[in-house]
Order: sequence, then C-alpha cells, then structure tokens
Amino acid sequence: MPEISLAEDAPGQLVSRLDPRTKLLALLVLNAFVMRASPTSTLLAVQLLAVLALLWEVGGATAARTGLGCLVCDAFSLGSPLLVAWLEGMGAPRSVVLVIGTCAAIAFWFARFFAGFGLALYVYRTTRIGQMKAALRAIHLPRVFVDALVVAFRVLPTVGAEAVAIREALEMRGVDLGIRGVLRHPPRDSRALPRPPAVLHRARGRRPGGLERHSRPGWPHAPHLADAAAGQRLGRARTRVRRWRHCHRDLRVPGSPTVIDVESLSFSYVSELTGDRVDALTGVDLSARPGTLTLVCGSSGCGKSTLMRSLTGLVPQMTPGELEGAVRIDGRDLAEVPLTEVGHLCSSVFQNPRTQFFCDTVAEELAFCGENYGRDREALIETSTRAAELMGISHLMDRKLSTLSGGQLQKVALACALSSGAPVLLADEPTSNLDPDAIADVRRALAILKEQGMTIVVVEHRLHFLRGLADQVLLMEGGTVTRRWSGEEFYSMGDEERRSLGLRTLVDPGPPEAWVTSRESDAHAAPTANVRLSCRDLSFAYGSTPVFEGFDADFPAGQITCIAGENGAGKTTLVRVLCGLAGPGSGTITLDGQATNRRQRRAACALVMQDTGRQLFSDTLEGELTIGASEASGEAGEKLLADFDLAHLGDRHPLSLSGGQKQRLVIAAARATGRPVVILDEPTSGVDARHLDSITSTLRRIADEGAAVIVVTHDGEFASACADQLITLTPMGAKHACEGDHQ
Repeated sequence: MPEISLAEDAPGQLVSRLDPRTKLLALLVLNAFVMRASPTSTLLAVQLLAVLALLWEVGGATAARTGLGCLVCDAFSLGSPLLVAWLEGMGAPRSVVLVIGTCAAIAFWFARFFAGFGLALYVYRTTRIGQMKAALRAIHLPRVFVDALVVAFRVLPTVGAEAVAIREALEMRGVDLGIRGVLRHPPRDSRALPRPPAVLHRARGRRPGGLERHSRPGWPHAPHLADAAAGQRLGRARTRVRRWRHCHRDLRVPGSPTVIDVESLSFSYVSELTGDRVDALTGVDLSARPGTLTLVCGSSGCGKSTLMRSLTGLVPQMTPGELEGAVRIDGRDLAEVPLTEVGHLCSSVFQNPRTQFFCDTVAEELAFCGENYGRDREALIETSTRAAELMGISHLMDRKLSTLSGGQLQKVALACALSSGAPVLLADEPTSNLDPDAIADVRRALAILKEQGMTIVVVEHRLHFLRGLADQVLLMEGGTVTRRWSGEEFYSMGDEERRSLGLRTLVDPGPPEAWVTSRESDAHAAPTANVRLSCRDLSFAYGSTPVFEGFDADFPAGQITCIAGENGAGKTTLVRVLCGLAGPGSGTITLDGQATNRRQRRAACALVMQDTGRQLFSDTLEGELTIGASEASGEAGEKLLADFDLAHLGDRHPLSLSGGQKQRLVIAAARATGRPVVILDEPTSGVDARHLDSITSTLRRIADEGAAVIVVTHDGEFASACADQLITLTPMGAKHACEGDHQ
C-alpha cells in the first residue's frame, strides 16, 4: 500500500500514537486477563487499566463512555443476585425471578467484555484497514480469519452510513422511526413504513398503498421470469448473444487502428422489478481510435449508461438479457473476456462513484486496482501520486472516503480510473457534482490523457467543458444513435437547433459571480419578501475541525437562494444544519422570526439529498408521493408526475428508473409535502436540458406559493435561470453575490 504522508486529517478522526501491532497485542492481553479474572477485584482492576489506557491515548470522551458502561454493567452484575434473593424471600412470582436472574447472567458477561469492547472500538476507529490487515498478519493469525475480518471492517461502516442516511431521509419525509413517533402516530397502513423492493407485491391500478398479492412469490406479473428462474439462480436468464456485422459511418481520420469497435449493438432485458421487457439499445455503432475523445449525449433514460456498461463488459456478463452485435476493445470481444481481465483493457467511472469504492482511504483506493494485478510497489506509488496531482486531490490522499463530499468522491473515482493504466477511459457523467474549478481540472486531465494516446468515451449532460476536446459526438434517443457530428460541427451548432435537440448549453456559464447579475427594477419586480428562514453567527465543526464559523444568511419566502462553492467547502453540511439533521456548534436559526430546535426544523423543511437512491421507499411512483408527510394521491399525484414528465412511468418501480428520473421523482415528493422550506442538494445532477427547464419552473412555482427554496448547486446554467440570490460558500466563510428580482 502506498505510504503517502498525511496531508490532512479527516474531520473528527481519532489519531493514535501507537503502532497497530501494539494496539492489537494490548487488546489480546486485556481479553486474556478478563477471561481469567475470577475475583471481582481483579476484573475491576483490569477495567480501570483499560479506561486509563484510553484516557492516555485518545482523551476523556472515549474513556468516559467506556468507564460508564463498565460501571453500569458491574452494578447490575453485582446487585442482581441480591435483588433475586430479596425477591425470593418476598415470595415474588417465579417468572419474575427467572427474568432478573437471566439478566444478571447477561450483565455478568457484559461486565467482563465491556472494557475489551471499548478498546476494540478504539483500535478500529484509529487504525486504517491496510494497517489492520498488516498487523493481523504480523501476529500470525490465520489468513482466512484475517480476510474475513478485513471484509467486515470495510463493509460495516458502509452499511452503517447507508442506514443513517435512510433514517434521515425518512425523518425528512415525516416518518418518525423512533419509539416515541410510533406511540404518538401509529401507522395507519403499510405506506407509512419503508418496504423492500416489490418482489412479493405491487400496487397496480388500485388506491395508493393497496397491495395486489400473487400466488407465485418473487415474480409479479412476469410468468416468463418464473420460468427462467427454474434453472437459473435469482431468476437470471441465460444471456443470448448474436453476432451482426454492419458497416457504419466513421468520423475519424482513416489509417489508424480502432481501439473501440461497436457493431450493431442491441440489448434487451426483462426488468426484475417490473417484469417488463426493456429494449435498452438498438443497432448502436461506435468506433474510436487512440488519442480521441468521443462524447455521447442525449436525454435521461435514452440508453447512455447501458452503452457504457456494454463497453465495460458488465453487459452481458453481469446484466442478464439478449445481446446482439459485438463490442470489441483492442481487438478483443468483451463478451468472451472475463471481467477480471477487463481492467487491463479499460477503466470506468460510474454515475454514482460510491458504488465503485472498496477501500478505507483515498491512497488505498488509488492503489487497489494495481495491487490486485500484482504491480510493482514503486510503480503503484508513482501512478497514484500522478493521478492525484492531475485531479487536484493530493491533499486528500490520507482522508477516509466516508468523510469526503460528493464532488470529492467523484474526483477520487476519476483518479482511480487514471491510475489503473488501462488504454481506454470510460466516464459516465464525470462532472455532475463538480464545481467549476474541479471541472477545469477534469478538462485538463482529459487533455493530457488524450495527448498521451488514451482513448476516451464520455457520457455527459454538461457539454461546454469538452469544447475543443471532443473529436466526435453521438446523440442517443430511445436506445439508438440518431445523430453524429465531428467535434467542430457540434460546437458550432446554433442555440435554436441545440434547444430543439434537448441539449444543454455549449457555452461555459463562467464563475459563480457571473451566475446572478444585477437587474434593474421594473413593473414586474417582486416586492420585498418576508424572511422565512434566518441564521446568525452559525458555526459547525467535526470534532476539532471547523467547517464554517460566523455564517449569517437570510432565506426569504417566495425566493430561490442558491448556495455555491468549491467541493468540500461545507455546503451539504450547512443544509443539514439548516434542516435539522445536524445541530450547530453555536449560533441561532429562526423560522418566521421564531427560534427553532432541530425537531421543528425537520418538520418545516423538505430535503432532496445528493444520493436520490437513499430517498426512495415505495414500490411505485404513485406510492412514493404518499409516504410520510406527502399528500399527493389520486389525481393530484398524477398531475405532479405529469409535471415532471414521469406520468408514463407511474407503475414502474422507483429503483428501476434512470439517475435523472430518480432525481425528478424525489423533487416531486418534496413538493408534495407542501412544507414552507424546500432544500435541494444538487437537484440537476444527471438531468438533460428539457428536465432542467422543468425543475427550474417547478422551483419557481414552489417559491411563488410562498416557500423559501434553498438550492446547493454547481450548475451555473441552472443558477443563472432561477436564482434570486446567490451565496458563495468558501472554507470558513461565505459571501453574497448579486441579488436580483424574480426572473
């Protein structure tokens, strides 16, 4: 693992002064003492020793929690026998005595192991996964045990983070999962609780929340899936592959061999969530030579991501369906190349970068691919460092991935692809969450890689940053390539033609200061709006790492306030504080002039998070609009779906939608709550021009109805179209851009 020196500690991260092997050996010795400590005095001495060790190593908070837990367990363990004897003497029911005796036995073992548990938690929080693995092997533990433990250490934090995010999303939708919430507001039906994907039931043509049961579990409305499942595990039908050969137009200069060659590619599959057959690709042709960049654009759900999955071999090897045609990279047919070998041919960046990380820190993630292929250590360090410098993340090398912002994760994913050393780079919306400076870093990195002969394919809705880099541009509609241009032809297109094709701007919107310009008052100028949400002297910190201090802002009713700033400046943290998911370190937040607590702010705010997959809980789009505080059922729900161009997908499972469609659905659910404050974190990530206009008009309608709309965005095109005021958040501060009237 590359040992790159610490540039910046993660927020709130505990820092240890001991070698990982020393910590592990101390933990083993402590547990050995605890197991053999028969007198109570010996056990108490061992517990005291553990608490003092924690106090010396990481400070008072962790030591105090461990000591308090030990004290409670000891008290119950020692006091329970006396309580049992007293109850027996008083003639208490035998069942009561038995329950208390059982609890006493449990408390006895808790008392023995609580100190060890506290030390184990400290070791876990202060030791990186790579260090843990090396230390476990250094003390000669069996490899099977070491590998299983390392996998658990990597998976459990991810599971915990997902659980917390889902709980927060439900709370923002008005569903209180706590005991107090259930007692106060018992669920009237199954709509008030989250359900797993509907493989046992679906709502079809019934009232919201109504369930239609099926005699064959697992395959609703899809008998063909049940038949396929008879011989295939998890219902995956065997992929059918047909070979077609077809000559197609090639815009590249003849003479150099093609690295990517896609011939008459068609792919269809049966959705496991809906049971419907989906024609994802139809007759797609694509060729690309070394040192070229191909841009693929089109509306959300047109098949761009499926094409990228085909170029990585995930279709058809991981996605069951019927494939026709051929995909070759460097002369090799991907349908016949094992996925373990595809990494030698191409590297990829997914739409959601969180789904492709496997390690704990940035440095470990950059080296992960090369380690699996057994590359030289010095070469790994060199390529990782170079990729980090290209993407501007050298200062993040020792940070934990779980502490990074969405934009920073996207830059890490790009750096991982660059460090793999593959001759082909496939990037699916690599700039969707990036600020203007980070987009400039991506452009610079792509230019360097292109000069070095790498073949690059980019799927994007943001098009302006590839001006002068793209060699050919493909427009996809309904799974088919309908238009082809050279890069020069495409970027000379007029605005009228661009709009008719549903494409976003081809011109750089500039820095945040240019997104909102001063406008002179006219007959249509809006009157001065009342301040809906206000914060004064607001501060927040992760442990000893401050995020922002002295933040003052007013968010007026009837206006759209955009918050911009570089990746990692604290924009998402700020909106979490504003909506009550996190508490400020100091300062006050008022709603309609009244001071509010976190619970009141959660009840008054609707939040659309960055990761929309964590906010979808129902099995149909109509059902999604009726969860918690949402009230858009029946005709109101149908109209709302129509406003977001989702009416034709009303019976689809939300998780089967494209990224842009999920984004619009979550925004529709937020609008359905009717709350006075609506907060959106990157709402235009992964949306095309038509749906960007739809989101803009929808937010304007929400604001006109009297809500204060707060939007975190890096999208200059979007902010220029809708923002009434802009706040640029910088590390440890904020500044206001120009304020204007309603546009």
